[in-house]
Amino acid sequence: MKYCSNCGKPMDDNDVFCGNCGKKSVIQNNTGNGSVPPPFQMPEQKWQQPFQAQKHQSGKNNSSIIDSINEYIGNDKPVNLNWKMLFTDVFKHHTTADAEEIFVCGTARTTPPLSAITSTWPRPWLYSRVFLVFAISCIILTVSYEWWLNINLIPGLIAVGSFAVPLTTMTLFLEVNAYRDISVFKLIVVFLVGGCASLLATLLFYTIFPSSIDFAGAVIIGIVEELGKLVIVYIALLKLPRCSHILGGLLVGSAVGAGFAAFESAGYAFNFLLMSYGDVGYMMDLILLRGFLAPGGHVTWAAITGAALMIAKGNAPLSFDAVVSPRFLKLFAIPIILHAVWDMPIGFGQEIYLTQILLTIAVWIVVMILINMGLDQVKQNKIIA
Repeated sequence: MKYCSNCGKPMDDNDVFCGNCGKKSVIQNNTGNGSVPPPFQMPEQKWQQPFQAQKHQSGKNNSSIIDSINEYIGNDKPVNLNWKMLFTDVFKHHTTADAEEIFVCGTARTTPPLSAITSTWPRPWLYSRVFLVFAISCIILTVSYEWWLNINLIPGLIAVGSFAVPLTTMTLFLEVNAYRDISVFKLIVVFLVGGCASLLATLLFYTIFPSSIDFAGAVIIGIVEELGKLVIVYIALLKLPRCSHILGGLLVGSAVGAGFAAFESAGYAFNFLLMSYGDVGYMMDLILLRGFLAPGGHVTWAAITGAALMIAKGNAPLSFDAVVSPRFLKLFAIPIILHAVWDMPIGFGQEIYLTQILLTIAVWIVVMILINMGLDQVKQNKIIA
C-alpha cells in the first residue's frame, strides 16, 4: 500500500491518481526531501491469511454469525468489518473545499478514471456535517416555535426533522461509492421522484395485499413495501447505465429508501400532530424516534436491494432476468425479513425498542459485507482493465 503525496490518503500500489483528492501521486522516498512516511502500513495478506487459517481450523460448524451471514450473501472472501473507518475522519478538520469536492462528483469532468479509483476502505465524514446542518436548523425552528408559537414553523419542523437522518445516511453511501460516478443532482432526483414513486408503488400493492397489525400482517408489510422500493430501484438503475457496480447499487438504493423514509416520516408526523390536537411536542417525539431508528430501516433495506441487483446481473447489463434470478431473490429476502421482523408486535424489550436496535446492527453487518464485496469488485475491474 502507498499513500498520496498530496493528501496522505491510502492508495493501492497500482493507483496513479488519488481517489480522495484526484491528484496524481508522486512517489517520494524518505531521503530528506521533506516527505513524511505513512504512519502505518500493513500488507493486505497479513490480515487475510490468519483470518482464513483461523476459519479453516475452527470448522464450518463453529463459525461465527458474521461468517454465516457472509457465506449466505455469497462473499467468497474473509469479511472485514471496518467500523472505525466510518468514523475515523468525522472529528478531523475539513475545509469547505473538501466538502465541495465530494459534492461535485459524478459529472463528465469530475468522474475519475478507473485507474484513479482506490479500493481501500473509504473514510466518510461529510455525512456528519450534513446531519449537523439539519440538527442546527431543527433546533432553530424548535426554539423559534417555543418562543412565539407561530404555527407557520410547524411544516419546517416536520420537513427538517423527517429528512435529516435519511439524507445523512444517503450521504454516507455517497462517500462510500469509490467510483464517484453518480452526481448529487441525479441523487436528488432519485431521492425526490424515486421516494414518492416508491410510496405510490407501495400503495398500489397494498390495494392487492391489505395488511393488519399482527405477525402475518408484518410479513405482508415487509413484502409489499420492499417490492414497492424494488420496482423504483430497478427503474432508477436502468436510467443510470454507467452505474453497474455494487457500490453504485448501494448508493442508488439508499437514495430511493431515503426518499421513502423521509416522506413516510413526514406523513406520520403530520398524522400525530392531528391526533394530538396540535401537540407539537408529541409530534417532535415521534420525529426524533423515527430519526434515531432511520439508519436501520428503509434506507439500508433499499440499499441492500440495489446492491443485490448489481450482484445478480454480474457483468451483463441489468435486465429483468436479474430480478427473477435465485441469487437476487436470496439476497432480496434479507430486507424483506428484516422489515417484517421490525414491524412484528414483539413484546420483549419493546420499551427500549430492543428489536429495532438489534435489527439495525444486523442490517449494517450486511451493508459492511456488501461494501467489502464492492471494494473487491473495484480491484477486479482494475485488473480486467
